[in-house]
Amino acid sequence: MTDATVRAQTEDDVETALADEVAHLFQQHHQGSFAYLFRLLNHRETAHDLTQETFIRVLQHRHALGEIKNKRAWIYRIATNLARNAHRRQSLLRWLPWRSAGDGRYAQTWESYLVEEQLDVERALAALSPIYRAPLLLYVRDGFDISEIANILGISEGAVRTRISRARKKLHHLYHSGETA
Repeated sequence: MTDATVRAQTEDDVETALADEVAHLFQQHHQGSFAYLFRLLNHRETAHDLTQETFIRVLQHRHALGEIKNKRAWIYRIATNLARNAHRRQSLLRWLPWRSAGDGRYAQTWESYLVEEQLDVERALAALSPIYRAPLLLYVRDGFDISEIANILGISEGAVRTRISRARKKLHHLYHSGETA
């Protein structure tokens, strides 16, 4: 076997290993990335497209995977940047409520009461500015710590703490005041 043949086999083995790692990352994180993007943008098709684009970027940068310490945070950073870019490109895009809810009220059974409460919380979250909604969702729903969120959003840890604190206060106010309709 020549040196060129050995190098070609080694390069093929490296590429196969990297492709396997990307496939593993996709299996682990595509659902969470989609859920995050959907809640951030409230547009299912755009969230699907940006989730796919996120993992295309992961695949394109597969050779850097060995240098990345927190791959989950890196993936969410890519997703966040893609969402920001989509928002900039579509200046008409509005940050809409998570789910459309009818104007009518539910019958006050226990189950309908819980549904109504869920909708009230979702309305309050949807009424938050995206700069507060994103860190709150990453922290509460997705379980990222402060430093990971700072890395994902490209802001300081202090700014993350401030935004989460303000988001909680605003969410509490919106929820209890009913200003979300």
